[in-house]
Amino acid sequence: MDAQSQLETSKLVINLPYFELIITGSRDWVDRRSVHLPLTRLLKRHGRLLIRNGKNRRGADRIVSDWSSHFIDELVLERPYLPDWDTHGNYAGNLRNQDMVDAGAQAVMAWANPCRKNGRWCPPGEHPSHGTADCVKRARKAGIPVFFSPEGMSW
Repeated sequence: MDAQSQLETSKLVINLPYFELIITGSRDWVDRRSVHLPLTRLLKRHGRLLIRNGKNRRGADRIVSDWSSHFIDELVLERPYLPDWDTHGNYAGNLRNQDMVDAGAQAVMAWANPCRKNGRWCPPGEHPSHGTADCVKRARKAGIPVFFSPEGMSW
């Protein structure tokens, strides 16, 4: 959609509320189509999206940010939630996830690959990336529905 078409469309949807969405996903996620397709469908269905995103420089967060950048804010508004690693260390991502959940959303979309860390803190067997799993757990506890990419893990 070119800029002129977006402006004309935004005049039609400006009175619609944003559909609020939390994005979470693995840092090693690379399948752009699996991210673009459901976001485009949600935009067509709801008219406007507000995306809460951890804004990581790679993976699912980056793919979502790249997709969002093609739209004017009246259609897709991205709200970055940046973790403060310097202040909170390894717990910063968990605090960021809780902040996104506390801000509220109508849904969470998750793109999860298996954890590849094999750290001593990892549970045995295959499990999702830790940050994505944490965000999903917090969203479910808050009663926010979670939708997984069929190309990734779900639990």
